[in-house]
Amino acid sequence: MPSPTLRTSLRAFPPALRDENFRPWRREPKQRIAEMLKSGKSRAEEQFAAIQKKDKQALKEKEKARQESAEHVARLRALRLAKEAADKKAAEKAAAEKAAAKTKKPARSPQARRRQS
Repeated sequence: MPSPTLRTSLRAFPPALRDENFRPWRREPKQRIAEMLKSGKSRAEEQFAAIQKKDKQALKEKEKARQESAEHVARLRALRLAKEAADKKAAEKAAAEKAAAKTKKPARSPQARRRQS
């Protein structure tokens, strides 16, 4: 019967490799090196995938911020143009009233006639 530490260490391996006689440190050096390289490569690929995912997320956030900024600027531009149009309309109305007041003769009251005489 295997020792308790060997039993617990064998649980870490896949079922196909759970053999009491299996000892990873007793493999041939070439085989161990190949496994280390393979695991290093897979770790590197996982890290690369994680970095790519993080970059995509950062690009999405950056694009979202740019879109929100563009919408904000468009809204401000629309408000500014509406205000300018209202100001222009009010100025034209004031100018028309001023011109109408200038051309209109003032109504003379009887008291005004007495003062002139």
